Order: sequence, then C-alpha cells, then structure tokens
Amino acid sequence: MDKSDARPAAPAPPPDSILLSRLLDLMSQAVTVQDASGGLRYANAHRERILGYPADSPAPFPLTVHPDDLELGWQMYKLAQESPGQRVTSMNRVQRADGSWCPVECTWLNLIDDPEVHGMVALWHDVQERERATAQVRLLTRQWQELTGDAIVITDLKGRVLAWNKGAEQQLGWTAEEVLGQELAWVNPEERPAAIARIRQVAEERRGFTFEAERVAKDGRLVPLLTTLSPLIDQEGVAGVLSVSKDMSAWHELEAKSRELALLRERQRIAMDLHDGVIQSLYGVGLTLGALALHEGRATLPSGEDLDQAVRRINETIDALRTYVSALSGRNGGAEPLDVAAALNTYAREARTASPADIQVDVAPEVQALLEQGAAANLMAIAHEALSNAIRHSQARHIAVRLERGPRGVRLTVSDDGKGFLPASAGRRRGDGLRNMRRRAGAIGARLRVSSQPGNGTTVQATLKGPDTSASPV
Repeated sequence: MDKSDARPAAPAPPPDSILLSRLLDLMSQAVTVQDASGGLRYANAHRERILGYPADSPAPFPLTVHPDDLELGWQMYKLAQESPGQRVTSMNRVQRADGSWCPVECTWLNLIDDPEVHGMVALWHDVQERERATAQVRLLTRQWQELTGDAIVITDLKGRVLAWNKGAEQQLGWTAEEVLGQELAWVNPEERPAAIARIRQVAEERRGFTFEAERVAKDGRLVPLLTTLSPLIDQEGVAGVLSVSKDMSAWHELEAKSRELALLRERQRIAMDLHDGVIQSLYGVGLTLGALALHEGRATLPSGEDLDQAVRRINETIDALRTYVSALSGRNGGAEPLDVAAALNTYAREARTASPADIQVDVAPEVQALLEQGAAANLMAIAHEALSNAIRHSQARHIAVRLERGPRGVRLTVSDDGKGFLPASAGRRRGDGLRNMRRRAGAIGARLRVSSQPGNGTTVQATLKGPDTSASPV
C-alpha cells in the first residue's frame, strides 16, 4: 500500500499469468496485486461488485481508507511487508466509487519473493452483510435477554463480567456499566474464591450446575437466587460461563405463608376434633347426669348401674382425650381401623341415656370395606355431630341413623321427626356444628345436604362419591 497519487487502470497480466487471473476471477473476493513499489499490477472482476468501480474505469490505488481505520490499516500492511509468506488480516472501511464506506476484511499476503507473483496480494472480502447479521444477532440477543426477569450474566473463567442484562440490574441493583469487567461484585468477598472455583469447574467439566445461594445487592440486601451455570463453548473451547439466576424472594415468602396457613388449618382441625369428639362426649355425659339428677320426679331413684355407666363414660372420654393429645405428633400412626358399625352403635347408646327418643342404627355390612381410614373418621364425626344436634335441639321421638351403599357411593343419613329449624338462621353453637360437618365433608370430597323446616324434622345426608375413597381426617 502506498500513499502516492492514484494510478491508471492495471495493465493486462503477462501471458504466463492468464490462467492464474482466470482462477482469481472465479473467486468471490476482490483480489489485487501490487508490486514492490506499490504499483497496481492486477485487480479481478469482483472489484466492481464490492467497490463499485467498473472493469473499464480506473480505480484509485491505494484505496481510500476511513480516517479512523487508516493507522491500523498501515500497521497491518507494514507487518505483512515484514512477514513474507504469512497472512495478515485486518478490518477496514474503504470508500466505494459512489463515496459510501464499505466494511471489508482485508488479508495481505507478501509474495514478492515468489517468482510467479512478485507482489503483495490483497484479498478484499465485503463483510457488510456479515456486519448487519452480527448487529441483528446482537439486537435479538439483547431483546430476548430483556424479555425475562431472570438475571443473565456472562463471565470469563476468572469471574470477570462480560455481559449483564436488565434482569440482573433489577435483581441486584447494579447497571451494566458498573459491573462490566469487574469480578463478581454481588458475591461476598469471602465467598468469591469458591464462586470462581465453581465457574472453572463448570468450564473444565463442560456441564451445567444449579444451586441456591444468597447474594448481596447494591443496597446491601441479601437476595436468595436460584442459579444455573452453563459453559459457553466456541471453536477454540470454553469461552466463558453463562449464569441464569431467578430471584426466589417471592417463593420463600409464599412458602412462609403456606406454613402459616398449614398451622392455621391444623388449629382448626384440632378445634373440630375436640368439638366433634371430646366435647360432644362430655356434653352427652352431662345430659345423662342431668337426667339422673331429676330423680325427684322419677318413680325410682337412679340405679347404681346408671351412675357407673356415666362414670365409665367420663373415664372413656378422658382416655380418648389423652390418646388424641399423644397422637398429635403423628396422627393416626399405627391406629387400628375404625369400626364404623361399632362407632355408630356407641353414639346411639350414649344418646339413649340422655334422650327418650327411639334411636335406630342401620349399617350395611359391605360399607366397612369401602371406606379408607380418613374417610371413615370424617363420616363418623359428621354422624356424631348430627346425632348430638338431634338429641339436644330437635325434641324428636324417632331418630334414624343409616350408613349404606347408595347409587352414587357411600351415603350417611341422620334423620329425625323433631321440630326442625331454618339452617340459614342457626345460632352460633349449632352454626359451629354445621360448619364443621361441611368442612369434614369437603375434606373427603363428599356432598353434604342439610334439609329442615320448622315442624317437619331434620335430615343430614353426606354422600361420598364412588365405591372407594382415601382421605385423612381434617
């Protein structure tokens, strides 16, 4: 390359170079050859396509190089002059015939000592389309990085930041300008050696790694991040490590709220169990003792057997409460299967001591095998509550308890011919019992229906769909 004035069009190549020139014309690159003094000896046909100079018109030589690229261009040319037989490549912007600037990749090859060439060969490759594609890739890369709220960071193998997206800025507070080239600013200084060692491990083993750790934001906050490290591999090996991190703060907050909700549900379950079990039993004993206390109006005094039964029932309730408390740490662990027929008959026997009503229990034999432990426990609680309500409030003469296999599954029915009530206007205590029954039915996927009208009695029916079910008591 020479800074001398423009020279006329290149002369025709000598006869012994005709074959070579034809081969050069077949190339997709513009090819020029200049002699040792800088004069243009040859230019192929692709000069017009790339630089815009027709074959029959002269082209300035050396080509006009953009001022910003001129120094680097001359350095590469001088290096090629000093390195015979070696290729020297640089990126330059050269001026076309229409005055526009064309980005080209220029490769110089010093063949001055080659007897067949005697010149400096330059290969001019138009990289404008490549530059446009590269710019488009960069744009698309930035766009997809900004589409996610995750932090996307690229580091070299020493932990220095090469790329930093908006998600990383939103999570940790630093802008790209503040962290590019820096070494893991969001990692505690004492943890950085281990973090860099992990980056190198990912690069050496060429496999991803996922972990959760707390990182320090710009304002000092500790941010829990779930991070996946992946190696970035190019033709020469691992060029860096890609880090994709998700902020787990909201997930941890939700997890804490879920634990609080689970604790609240556990408290509600205990309250329902005590209401439907121990409290109902104590209430039944109280009714029995109250009836015995009215012996002045009885033809005979209460028998010792009646008193013994009341005491026995109190002791059973105490034992049941003690067993329940001890089982709270492992509910139903190792418990014996609940005998639904025995349970319903026990409830009826207790009710008869406190009420003059005729109480009948009918349990289909095949039902026991159709109920899992949890479903049976919840159905028995519903039956106990419904029977207790009938005794205390209905003034019924007849009460029927049926557990059968209906057309839609297992069906529990507790009905009476008492005074009835309006379910929507039930008092607080009765409302508690109805609410508990609905919760228990919901826990096992059963449908609960309470039918009652003043003067027409009450029917409580719980239908458990399907012949088989599995649930834990709430």
